[in-house]
Amino acid sequence: MSRAYVRTTVRNWITAMPKVVPFYETVNKSEDILPADQSGWYTVEFNAENTSTTTYCGDKSETGVIDFVFSTLPGEGDSNLIAGAEQTIDNFMKSVDPTKKLTLIKAMHPEEFTGGDGSKYYMIIIGVEYEYNF
Repeated sequence: MSRAYVRTTVRNWITAMPKVVPFYETVNKSEDILPADQSGWYTVEFNAENTSTTTYCGDKSETGVIDFVFSTLPGEGDSNLIAGAEQTIDNFMKSVDPTKKLTLIKAMHPEEFTGGDGSKYYMIIIGVEYEYNF
């Protein structure tokens, strides 16, 4: 689980970005996707991978991945969803933390994502690696 600073900053960046695909907050919230958005929407999940001490003064660094999960209705194909996902990630990667605490490292390639269950949506996931220094 990523620290609060990472989560808050990422959500603020998403809110400020041009809207290519609608964003829905689903972390500990019930999914209430508007019918008009069911043909393409996304959410994010936060995955911290490592926290380490980086200096003798006790400064720390957290690394992890922000998973962007894009969904569409089954039978819609994947072309429009992938195009919207890639544009959203391109926009997100332009985000800069003025405090320089949170840095986006790189975006990974799109992968099909089922979440291990029979979801009512076709989903793809694109991870974005980050580093947070505190």
